[in-house]
Amino acid sequence: MPPSEPGSSSSFAGEFAPGEVLIGRYRVVALLGEGGMGQVYLADDLVLGQPVALKFLPRNIAETEGGLERFRSEVRLAREVSHPNVARVHDIGEVDGRHFLTMEFVDGEDLSSLVRRIGRVPREKAAEIGQQICAGLAEAHRVGVLHRDLKPANVMLDGEGRVRLTDFGLAVAADDTSSGLAGTPQYMAPELLEGARASEASEVYALGLVLYELFTGKRALRGESLAELSREHAAGGPDPASRVLADLDPTVEHVIARCLERDPADRPASIGEVARALPGGDPLEAAIRAGETPAPELVAAARRDVGPAWLPWSLALVAVALVATFAWIWPKSRFQGHTTGVEPRDVLVKNARDLLASLGHEERAVDGAAGVVLDRGAFAWANAKPQNTARFPAEGPAPVRFWYRSADSPLVSWAQFWVGRLLEDPPHVEPGMARVVTDLRGRLLELSVLPRVGEVPKDGEPDFAPVLAAAGLDDATLVDAQPQLVPDAPFDRRVAWTTTLPSAPDVELRVEAAALGGRVQWFDVHRPWDRSTARHPYASMDQTGNALTLFVLLVAVVFARRNLASGRADRSGAWRVGTAMFAVVVAGWVMVAHHVVGASSVYALFVRIASALFYGVFAAAFYLAVEPSFRRHFPRRLVSWVRLLQGRFADPLVGRDVLAGVASGMGLATAFAAFSYVMHANGAPGFGWAPSSGAISEFGLGRPGAEIPTLLRDAAVTTMTVVLILVLARVALRRTWPAVLAASVVTTVLMSVGFPALTPAYVAVTLLLSTLWILLLVRVGFLSVAVAGVVYLTAQSRLASMDPSHPLSEPMWLGLAMIAALLVWGLVGAVRSPVTGSAPSPQHVDRAPATRRTRA
Repeated sequence: MPPSEPGSSSSFAGEFAPGEVLIGRYRVVALLGEGGMGQVYLADDLVLGQPVALKFLPRNIAETEGGLERFRSEVRLAREVSHPNVARVHDIGEVDGRHFLTMEFVDGEDLSSLVRRIGRVPREKAAEIGQQICAGLAEAHRVGVLHRDLKPANVMLDGEGRVRLTDFGLAVAADDTSSGLAGTPQYMAPELLEGARASEASEVYALGLVLYELFTGKRALRGESLAELSREHAAGGPDPASRVLADLDPTVEHVIARCLERDPADRPASIGEVARALPGGDPLEAAIRAGETPAPELVAAARRDVGPAWLPWSLALVAVALVATFAWIWPKSRFQGHTTGVEPRDVLVKNARDLLASLGHEERAVDGAAGVVLDRGAFAWANAKPQNTARFPAEGPAPVRFWYRSADSPLVSWAQFWVGRLLEDPPHVEPGMARVVTDLRGRLLELSVLPRVGEVPKDGEPDFAPVLAAAGLDDATLVDAQPQLVPDAPFDRRVAWTTTLPSAPDVELRVEAAALGGRVQWFDVHRPWDRSTARHPYASMDQTGNALTLFVLLVAVVFARRNLASGRADRSGAWRVGTAMFAVVVAGWVMVAHHVVGASSVYALFVRIASALFYGVFAAAFYLAVEPSFRRHFPRRLVSWVRLLQGRFADPLVGRDVLAGVASGMGLATAFAAFSYVMHANGAPGFGWAPSSGAISEFGLGRPGAEIPTLLRDAAVTTMTVVLILVLARVALRRTWPAVLAASVVTTVLMSVGFPALTPAYVAVTLLLSTLWILLLVRVGFLSVAVAGVVYLTAQSRLASMDPSHPLSEPMWLGLAMIAALLVWGLVGAVRSPVTGSAPSPQHVDRAPATRRTRA
């Protein structure tokens, strides 16, 4: 209530006289008010040098059983409410046995006094006040505080006309403390008068009564006693607001009527729903204008137009056209090496087995695996060659290799860092293991067979002709040489040759072989980019990536702690993101790992769970660190993402942004494919890319979708890294477009550091793609960028060949299926409401939209 005028009798009425200093800190100035809730004084805080309000708890409440402890508990909760539309509670104290709390002093007038003085509030101002009441009340609900005495007398308007709600969580019944009621009966929901506990639904009812009085100037309920009020409720409740004010906005009347429904289930599900229904109901825009960080629930409740009816269909058609274009360009760019004239995968497997049999190695395999791997070192070597000389010779070894492995025991990964049984994991060390590596045309590149225990080699002269023929080498072109390579299989004789390719005399091949007891055990066609010359061409790039990951994790932990301390962090969203990442990593291991009963499987389980926990914690920390700042600067770009986290998978805006992500991801992939195609046309093989394991596909396992969880993980980490870079740039530069440019440059640098084939063309294209990616983030939204990342990585690693018999076709069909599923999901959701989107159902409406005060 407003302060009494100086010199009035009420200015000096009360237990404490003006000038009196309480507990050595608060000097009483005047009595502001007195009633059932006790006395409120204006005082000067002598320590901080600012005015405060001292509210003394009535003795009858403090002396009731549990009353004082309840008072302290409610003060602790009330202190959690930090919002521009809420008067802040500071602390509690005691003087002469009287308990009081200190509150922010609001120099203004309460709404009850204003209505008595001027009658109903003008329509526009009433709508503004109503929105501010909703914003403050919603923030209290978010932190678990119920007002329990919402009424016009507790709605203060400060000197600037801004709403400040007072007495949060502190009200008790003014006339009957033993009844268990809390609040002022004239502003209580009917269920409270019947003995029910306070709830958000009862707060919505009280809000409806306040709005009724705000817009009409009349109190909704006329009863004075509990009995009269109960009869009034039983008779149907308040009269319709339009009977009091004939020209009342029908929208406002509908909102008030819904709030005053007798059945709590028929009322709006949250204060946020009331705010959205009121005129000018865009609390998110109000929060943005006020410079606040909107809560996730408020972001999800924001109104966003999904666009015209033709937009979803257009995005889907564009995506389909881009898929077709990419599938046509990508194989022609030689990104995957030799993709024409190759043998079907079944033939490659059969050739490998036949070769082992022809060399006298009886195959008694208990387990086996086969796949195709991209030799990234080959691209590094080729791109380092002068222009127009970097092509891989058609008749020579290709940079894409087929591999086949067999073993007398299950192939169980040792390191457990890869998700599947790849070319080098488990290591080639167990007796009875065999490894055959060829190019996609079936020409032998490597062979290694480990003799079984007890296997006695036969004496005799080894015949190397079969392996040379399998490698497609002409004896007439071979020149004897001294062996240099160390075989990884037992041997008693070694031989070596050198040769060159007719079409590429500068490409020298070193061919070495080893035999044991007259039987060939090992063979290797050593290419210029192999082993000692460029065994790990991407080592510097991988080391840079590992260092960057560690640095980003440390930064994320620092920012996450800061956001948690400030109360801005989306704990629920972080939990969902971390849990999803954990599930994705575990799913990848479950789908791919070769599960056998034994100690190795138990060890593998613990290692994989530890790895999944790391990625889960990494994702959650990353989210806690990045999301609040992104929500502060780009809240509208998070609407669809937050709705998705809330489980609203069929939301129209979610569907539209999924479609936009699919089209954008395919657009970026097609642009890179076109760039690689142009490079190939000018003599360069393009730039190879593969997952961290280097595997393009691994077939013969019956699980062609094994690496999809890895793609999802990589896409999530990449997306959050880009968001972190943008957020840091936005905070540093304070403007959006300079931040976009800076983030694009930083992203390009990070993608280029350590790259073994760095060229100006690569830097230019990477800068262009990075800029487009970040523009998608700031113009469309986070969900679109996340989907685009998944589609981009899926296209590059999966859509390599449209030939069903091609070794790369199996992942191609899976990639197409993934993209098609995303398209269908997005299209079904987006077309539900082609213009403005469907309103969320009550069970999906946010529970507490609010804004959070920004801390420096």
